[in-house]
Amino acid sequence: MSNLVRKYKKLFLELKYLYAELEYYEEELQEAQANFKEEFYKKCEQLNLNVKKPEEKKEENSTEISTSVNPFEQQEEQNDNTIPIVEQEAEQPKTDDEEISKLYKKIVFLTHPDSIPANEKEQLKQKRTKQFLQAQEAYRSKNWFLICEIAMELGIDIPEPNKKQLKWIEEESSRVKERILHIKNLYAWVWHTSEDNKDGIMERYVKSVVK
Repeated sequence: MSNLVRKYKKLFLELKYLYAELEYYEEELQEAQANFKEEFYKKCEQLNLNVKKPEEKKEENSTEISTSVNPFEQQEEQNDNTIPIVEQEAEQPKTDDEEISKLYKKIVFLTHPDSIPANEKEQLKQKRTKQFLQAQEAYRSKNWFLICEIAMELGIDIPEPNKKQLKWIEEESSRVKERILHIKNLYAWVWHTSEDNKDGIMERYVKSVVK
């Protein structure tokens, strides 16, 4: 195995881990934001601020003061470390159809339902079937990253990468790290993970967005 392939596998596995880490943060963030929103309105009530939940707001001609601030839109900690979110994923580099096809055929050989022995354990059958279906979709969309990921899971040797693939992995890793850091800098996340200063964080946020 060449040094380039070893580096490729290392970067590849690091990116795979980062994707799993990002999935955790984004799922946890949904809960954090939901709870943060509820506490936001409770704190506004405690501070005697006329801020109502959207469904409780009165008509536009009401004399009651309200705010259009969405507590989800400005939840960044006010410090120099906040990194703006990057919504779009980097486009994957082009890969030769022949390269994808060879890997795909090797995957199919090992994962096709007809290739799995009848006496094989049910758990392994289900795993192979899932890999087979994932490989089909990846092949249709020419997703070289997923094809390589499945191949490595199956112990299939992957071809030596080109410079564009290595560059994409490095850039994608940076993008995912920035997204995770962005989440960590959100007020909702800081509040959610705080063990002893939730009230102070919420009060500071309320005073920063409700004028």
